[in-house]
Amino acid sequence: ETKYLLGLAKDFHCLTGASISIWDSNFNELCVYPEHICQYCKIVKSYEEGREKCLSSDKTACIKVKKTNDPYYFRCHAGLLDTVLPLRIDHTTVAYIMFGQVRDVEEQIVTLESVIECAKAYGISKEDAEKYFYQLPTLSHEQIEAAANFLKRSTLYLTMSQAIRVEKNEITLKIDNYINENLSNIITVKKICDDLLIPKNTLYQISNKYFKTTIKKYITLKRIEKAKHLLTDTALPISDICEEIGVTDYNYFIRFFKKNVGYSPLKYRKLFSQSPNI
Repeated sequence: ETKYLLGLAKDFHCLTGASISIWDSNFNELCVYPEHICQYCKIVKSYEEGREKCLSSDKTACIKVKKTNDPYYFRCHAGLLDTVLPLRIDHTTVAYIMFGQVRDVEEQIVTLESVIECAKAYGISKEDAEKYFYQLPTLSHEQIEAAANFLKRSTLYLTMSQAIRVEKNEITLKIDNYINENLSNIITVKKICDDLLIPKNTLYQISNKYFKTTIKKYITLKRIEKAKHLLTDTALPISDICEEIGVTDYNYFIRFFKKNVGYSPLKYRKLFSQSPNI
């Protein structure tokens, strides 16, 4: 229920000054407040590379909290402090809540030097970077942890009151999990239907209704997302990444990735890697 999510977001922003957004498990934005972003982020996101790095940074953080089920405090690629936590229903992560565009009082994560360094790539002068830095809302680590706990308790109430609910039925979740667990293998419509004991027409209907695309395209999107994650968050050789996403032909993978992403795997890793050592 968007109005409830927006109400929560407004109250949270009023209390903390932090920006907040809520995303579903496929990283579709459900709610954001305030709609305007800080001037620093506005400049960074005016570049295609900046937008892509923002999304990559956020997705990497979401993948981590999905594994740990705990809030994750991190410095985004542009040098700002963000926090992400999972929203779980029936032991399944169905959404992510992210808040940030702030600096910590102790400057242990976000420092002026880190922002100035990141700003260089987007033509932002040292003087402007410093100005934007001191315009950011400031929170202590204790306040950030309290804010994360507040959100955890608030979303628990919203799920119990059905303001947040999952429309996917059990078989839809099984299909999604099946695809995620078998990306390193050959996945066909017949194999999904045989292994999950569902009719072909049902699979097509579920994919169109809940995944908003064909099942073949959905599997492709999942392979691409996993490849992106492995390229930016691990040092795995590209030949190993091919195997991880079920593509046996190295040259085909290069063409496949570039066709769907717009960059070669090596170029994508160079541009969007989350670690300077990768």
